[in-house]
Amino acid sequence: MKRILLSLSVFALSCTVNSQTLVDHDFESFDIGELDGQGSWSTYSTDDDHLETDFQVVNVPNGSKGFELKGQAGSESTRDVFKNINWENRTAGNDYLYYGFTLQTGAASTSANLFEMGLYNTNFGTIAAFYFDPSTQELYSGIYNTSAGVTEERFYYLGEDAQENPEALILSENSVVELNMYFDKSNGSVIIQGVVGEDALFTKSYITARSGEDPKYLDFYSYAGTDNVLSSSIFIDDVIVKARPCLLYDTKPDATFSYTEASICNTLSAISPTLTDVSVTGEFTSTPAGLSLNSTNGAVTPTTSMAGTYTIEFTTDVEDVCESSSSVSLTIEDCSSLPEHFTSAFSVAPNPAQDFITVTLSDNASRSGLISLMTSEGKEVETRVVSANKEEVFNVSNLEAGIYFVKFADKIEKVVVQ
Repeated sequence: MKRILLSLSVFALSCTVNSQTLVDHDFESFDIGELDGQGSWSTYSTDDDHLETDFQVVNVPNGSKGFELKGQAGSESTRDVFKNINWENRTAGNDYLYYGFTLQTGAASTSANLFEMGLYNTNFGTIAAFYFDPSTQELYSGIYNTSAGVTEERFYYLGEDAQENPEALILSENSVVELNMYFDKSNGSVIIQGVVGEDALFTKSYITARSGEDPKYLDFYSYAGTDNVLSSSIFIDDVIVKARPCLLYDTKPDATFSYTEASICNTLSAISPTLTDVSVTGEFTSTPAGLSLNSTNGAVTPTTSMAGTYTIEFTTDVEDVCESSSSVSLTIEDCSSLPEHFTSAFSVAPNPAQDFITVTLSDNASRSGLISLMTSEGKEVETRVVSANKEEVFNVSNLEAGIYFVKFADKIEKVVVQ
């Protein structure tokens, strides 16, 4: 059986930060037989009579490869299959972890082995885990938590209505269950999720006492109780671990944006921002009060805004589990008392240039005066009287390569001629 992940979210938006896959084993490339050493998996046992076949790659009951963990036939022994997820090598910003695998329970049994399958910190302390009891066929979960000042591992049953009426989830023999776990390092929250067939049987959220801790290991573990006299097995397939930028998303939206000018006159018409990621939607806000700002598209209306400097922030609306925001500064100048077309804003393109440069005057630039093209030493190469046009084109094809300057009124722009 190959995993079909149940999604808790809508499709993620395009982004600049992507998830990183730390573990992805469907075991099809593994050799049948001893698991230890394959794919950096390790095994351990406290009893002396364990065999290689107690931890082995097999064709699981449904026919695809996975591994079998066989519990002891005696009492009070443990067996472990574990793996370092290399969390420390994750991409910067990926502080949310997704962990999933497929469990097959095997035949019904009276074995007193208990199987634990979970995520652990650097000291093998439990962050959160699933538990299966073959004698009762119960599946439940546990997290490491602090209650009434006492730190303990707390257990939760996973019934079909686990959110409202938690009760034991009783599986039939040879059940196949997709188990998913989400861990937020920043606040220690965990989401536990399970799917049998095409039915989502449970989804539960917890807050653990592991806030700020780093996950380190996956561990599939069996413990034989004092009265155990019978071995039992579970089968594990499709193990995957991802480090994500958001709890439920493999990608994070890019909220960065910009305006063409950092300072504009309050006599100009509305200006709109350019989004780096055009597919992102969200809300624009500004501080302090006084800026006429469209909260949906970020358009600023200078004529109805108060003069001042504002911080404009854009926050994406990818629910609460994946927030991304950025901000820019924009100054509104009071130009109402100045003569019409007082300022001298202009732009030069292309830059660098080879044949021609075009000097484009902004809407609020004066339509009188001189535009000068000068060498880096300040020597005039060519001077033009500003015409009624918004653009003046200079031929630079016969100039030596180097740095030149364009001057108009009180503004100077550097241009490189190649």
